[in-house]
Amino acid sequence: VLVGDTQQLPATVLSKKASDFGLGTSLFTRIQRCIESVTLKTVANADKGNNVSSLESTDIIFSLQTQYRMHPEICKWPNSYFYKNELIDDAKTHQFKTPLKPFSVLNLTYTQNDNCHRGQIANELEAQFVARLVKTLDGYIPMKYNTYGVITPYAQQRVALEKAMRTAGYSNVMVNTIDSYQGMERDVIIISNARTTGIGFLANYQRLNVALTRPKKCLILCGNFKNLEAVPAWRSLLSSARERKLYHELSPNCMDDMHRTVIPKIKASKANTATTEATATATTTTKEVTTVATTTKQSEQ
Repeated sequence: VLVGDTQQLPATVLSKKASDFGLGTSLFTRIQRCIESVTLKTVANADKGNNVSSLESTDIIFSLQTQYRMHPEICKWPNSYFYKNELIDDAKTHQFKTPLKPFSVLNLTYTQNDNCHRGQIANELEAQFVARLVKTLDGYIPMKYNTYGVITPYAQQRVALEKAMRTAGYSNVMVNTIDSYQGMERDVIIISNARTTGIGFLANYQRLNVALTRPKKCLILCGNFKNLEAVPAWRSLLSSARERKLYHELSPNCMDDMHRTVIPKIKASKANTATTEATATATTTTKEVTTVATTTKQSEQ
């Protein structure tokens, strides 16, 4: 029995030569691709009228489809892009409410440090922005009752973020890389992309998926996204955010007064809150009706 999620990060392979030979692909992924390939060939032969035995990948691969972690608005794009819209939001996820929108993208103008090389990426201005953002958010989603986390793809940016968070008086917030955060969750997650020149391993869709699926109540994605528009997954994510009116351009001086420059953009409207409550009620009612119908049918049998 193999258990896992091939849409999230596999084991790290440090050898470039090993990666070039395909050893970065896990056994789980190889088997899944093989089964799906055989299924497609079987369907193709059946369409041609050949007498072939039926083989469905669902006979071998089983998916756990109900997600219990994230607010539906956080889950929406990962579900569409990575999971073919097969994930179902549990009713309780609609109750993960805060005064802020569950998901926001903040496009910043800050650029990475000049001395970055060989993947040692840091962006001190962005780190300062994130630290001030956390301090501001504490007034709307109190840290006394909610857990916070800060995620970045780069170890050097983690160092810059930890320094900025200590200066802001929030050294208790866990700051770590995407790889280290895999398997964890927090109520509030802020992601600091840091990189503004080139793409590097930000092109890895599995790493993006891990980062986006850590929060329960609120996700804020921060960065300068101009270069990332060339990456299909990022382009799709940013387009989705724009269509949902969750993508916001911020000016260089936005740190001066975040209550005026940032919070109005990411604050939840009363209409959205009402819609969430109505959806949650409808979902719960549907489950109750389904349960009653199933119980009645069993009783008749």
